[in-house]
Amino acid sequence: EEGKRLLWEGKIDLLLTNTHQEDDWGSFRCLSFGEHEARVIVSLLHPWAIRDQITAEDMRRETFLKMDVGSEHYRVPAAQSFYENIPCRDVFPVTNFDTLYALLQQGNAFAVFPLAFVNMDRAKIKSFPFPGRTFLYHTALIFNPNNELKGLNQITEEIREEFDLKEISVTT
Repeated sequence: EEGKRLLWEGKIDLLLTNTHQEDDWGSFRCLSFGEHEARVIVSLLHPWAIRDQITAEDMRRETFLKMDVGSEHYRVPAAQSFYENIPCRDVFPVTNFDTLYALLQQGNAFAVFPLAFVNMDRAKIKSFPFPGRTFLYHTALIFNPNNELKGLNQITEEIREEFDLKEISVTT
């Protein structure tokens, strides 16, 4: 969120971050370096850790650790938003990923995010496919095509060509 704010205020020119199809980037361009499926994540201390799969009904009986972002963050109505409709017993909002991860490690709740966010060699977590729906994140380079920085569009076009990046549609 901080990176997004700085980009919108024109204090930074480029942002490399993880984004998804519900994020509102307005008129900014997003070039995708890769897709990552959102997964249901639990600590190895959680009772689900011994399972091979989970269901939406399992999720309805547990607490969901949700990143606390404003409704203006998404370009879809709350009724259609993936994160506003996670089946769960309770929602526990957290303000940053470090807090989310610390709470997750207690083994009393689950989170939903792509594995691109964690170092799987050291993470003591287990992940499951989200029951019934695929939701994709992109590691993306985001920039304002109308930025006055000389050569920015040429630089981003060369990056797009060099890495054969596809553009993510972000029009509202």
